[in-house]
Amino acid sequence: MNQEPTSRGLSKDFSLPALPAAHPFQGNEDTPGSLSVFIRIIEDCGEMVLRALGHVQENDGYEKFKYLTLTNARSNVLRHLRSVPLPLWFSAMTQIPSIRRDRAEEAAPIAKAWVDEECSRREESWVENPTPFEMYGEALVLTAGYADVGRTACVPSHTEFGLDFSLPALPSVRAHAVHSREMRKRPEDYENAPFMFPLGSLANKERLPTHLKLALVFSAHRDLSNLFSFSYHARVADVPKDLVDDCIWSLSLVVSIMEECSEAILRATGFVQEDEDYQLSKYIKLVNARVKLVSHLLNQDRAKEAVPFAKAVVEEDCSRGNEIWLQNPIPFLLYGETLVLTQSDDAEAAKMLRRALIGLESGSYPANQLEAVSALIQTRTWLARALRNIGLDGEAENHAVSEKWVIGWFRKNPRLMVDRELRRLLLPAGPILAALGGGEMVRKPEPTGNITKSNVGMSVRRVGILVFTTASEMAANLEKIEHLSLTDPDGAKLAADWSLWRTQEFTQFQLVHALGLHRDPKRGRTHIVFKAVEYVPTATKFQHKFRVVACGVYRIKDVLRDIEAVMGLDRGEGQEYVESVFYEMAGTYASVQFIHLTFGDGIQAWLGSGGTNVDSILSVPYDPEWRKRLNTGAPPEPMILRSGAKDVEHFVPTQSVSREMRIHPGAYENVFLALIFHNELPNLFGFSYFAQPNDAPEDIVDDCIWALSIFIRIVEDCGEMVLTALGHVQENNGYEKSKYLTLANARSNVLCYLLIRRNRAEEAVPIAKAWVDEECSRREWSWLENPVPFEAYGEALVLTRTNDDEAVKTLRRAMLGVESPSWPTYAVAVLVNTRVWLARALRNIGLDDEAEPHEEWLVRWFRKNPHYIPERELRRILLPAGSILKMLGGEE
Repeated sequence: MNQEPTSRGLSKDFSLPALPAAHPFQGNEDTPGSLSVFIRIIEDCGEMVLRALGHVQENDGYEKFKYLTLTNARSNVLRHLRSVPLPLWFSAMTQIPSIRRDRAEEAAPIAKAWVDEECSRREESWVENPTPFEMYGEALVLTAGYADVGRTACVPSHTEFGLDFSLPALPSVRAHAVHSREMRKRPEDYENAPFMFPLGSLANKERLPTHLKLALVFSAHRDLSNLFSFSYHARVADVPKDLVDDCIWSLSLVVSIMEECSEAILRATGFVQEDEDYQLSKYIKLVNARVKLVSHLLNQDRAKEAVPFAKAVVEEDCSRGNEIWLQNPIPFLLYGETLVLTQSDDAEAAKMLRRALIGLESGSYPANQLEAVSALIQTRTWLARALRNIGLDGEAENHAVSEKWVIGWFRKNPRLMVDRELRRLLLPAGPILAALGGGEMVRKPEPTGNITKSNVGMSVRRVGILVFTTASEMAANLEKIEHLSLTDPDGAKLAADWSLWRTQEFTQFQLVHALGLHRDPKRGRTHIVFKAVEYVPTATKFQHKFRVVACGVYRIKDVLRDIEAVMGLDRGEGQEYVESVFYEMAGTYASVQFIHLTFGDGIQAWLGSGGTNVDSILSVPYDPEWRKRLNTGAPPEPMILRSGAKDVEHFVPTQSVSREMRIHPGAYENVFLALIFHNELPNLFGFSYFAQPNDAPEDIVDDCIWALSIFIRIVEDCGEMVLTALGHVQENNGYEKSKYLTLANARSNVLCYLLIRRNRAEEAVPIAKAWVDEECSRREWSWLENPVPFEAYGEALVLTRTNDDEAVKTLRRAMLGVESPSWPTYAVAVLVNTRVWLARALRNIGLDDEAEPHEEWLVRWFRKNPHYIPERELRRILLPAGSILKMLGGEE
């Protein structure tokens, strides 16, 4: 059994339009044209437009559903361009007729786009889905193009480097980073990797040095794509520590490619798009990559490596106009900083930093932004050090230039600079740190929480104007507070403390526990935390400047009127503001998002937001005492709302749920204990459900099996009301569909544990059978859309020898599924497993002649791919020794 994603997009309830041309090969000459328009829409439109048009559904993953939609459309339009209809029975794929010669030129670009898409998703994609390669090759032959495209992998274009882009999920970035580390250990394996640029490109005539060829191969590799996308697009401050070195590596490759490759290659690979101005696009992308690379290197105390990249940015900027530092002083700051830290050219450093200071104070750069304030402090500090290094101590001390000004600013704003930047700026100790009282200022530990905070919060004035309080406006808030201090010093102090306190990590970390995200991460979208606070101006620690006096956890839909009342909104505006906050977080890499409302007497209401991911949630044990961590003294009181909405932090059956249980006691008497276990052990249940079975440590595999078995029993036996209260069925997904998807994931995981990790096939049989029965009850020919449960059930039957005839029947169905066009993705591992178990099942019932073709196919495949299947899985499917292993040379 192999864990494979089901093709959700292919299992939707869908009825064909009532037209005689429902089948693609019953259309007319206009059909390819309409499909071409449809393909253009899917290729060129962004996610928001496609969701609005309904081509990507709200509950579907954007990238996967877009891929499946494009694959189907491209397949159909190419088949329309063929001369005779394709037989309806998919197993007659060998009878696909030729593309019509007179329309081969139309087919070539469509087929090429399909090939590029497949190559960008996985290595050797033609092994799993040869159809696009066959069609592209045929079109090229008919148009006198290349005839050997199937033997080489086209370099996929980097469309993700465009502007319409969402960051990939952090777990996938980490997976690609791990893969990159393995690839970096053996670059010689990739030096001779075959690849080609698009047909007709001048890039095909160029000879590349090895280092550039490797850079292009790595940047185009499907198992590294998320790392390259993340490193290029993510803000430096948002990159986790464990990924910084990987981002430095990938950014350095991007810089090499952009610096050294010709225009033909950059356009052929998609680093510069066809409709982009070459010089401008190259400049913008190089600046972005170089500046992020320099910033990462400085944060890692690798200033010497950063010098050439920072210098290149400055030289490029200076070549584009006079006094460019007035419009963009940041490159001059970064270059000056690297020179000061390395002491490689202090005179040049002072020159660069003077230019940066002129730019920051000129008014051309937006000096009311927090970034500009931070840049100004850093520029003055580094300039003071550079001046002292060249003996200009008097100028360094001058108030108008550097040290005195910086010392005064830090005394007024001791907490506005990030600790990491503060340490790099003030250490080793010098006159500035000495004047500030020595090392105490930089000894604060860095935050260790797992929350990835969004910069987006929300405040609403009474006039109904929505204000997104982002980093770019915080400096402006400080300016207003300064004006307020002239008329109301106490009010200004409260406003200043509140503006900073509400965005600190210690105010958000407990929300993960409050919302019950360990039990169900989806609660972040359906529930909200309310906190009432009071100001404590006498508190010595900033964390305790505000005390939470009451709090509660509520369903968002139950408290919309309360949100409107607290924030002074009109009826109906609460939902709009909540949706706006989630919309602003949609572009972040936080897969689990949540919101909270904080308010108090004389304190502006704040609708804030935060985000994290499942890995981070499960890395910290659930804390049922989270309320006690909010304050140093007494914990907050329960909150009572005007609307009467109930606190739903814990799962306690409501009266209606308990009534259902009492009316139908037989249906629930055997699951009460399961419910208790489920509620008391949220981390174990969360990990077993969300983690990949192959990633589970050996010592908790049996615990995961136990937890998933209980979880399956709960979902199978409990009614809709109980499952909704538990959060296992989401109200906006539909009960039946949500229950089906939840059960499919749980069954898939537990079968992987039982069959792969533990060889407990007898326990797997009833679970696999239930999954197969469920699939068959939902639709006819279900094995064509999702062969995985059939493969798992057949495997369990073969291993237990409980019903060999049923095993053969089930595995034959799985074979039809994994070989059908409707199962094109990730099919190789499932196909190999299915053939192995089918061959064994056929021999078990005496059909040796029918088993032999499968065994011969497997022998050929294993000889070509000796290391594709992990060793543990290989032993499981080939031992005890049989015909396949003997033909491969025995157990060696």
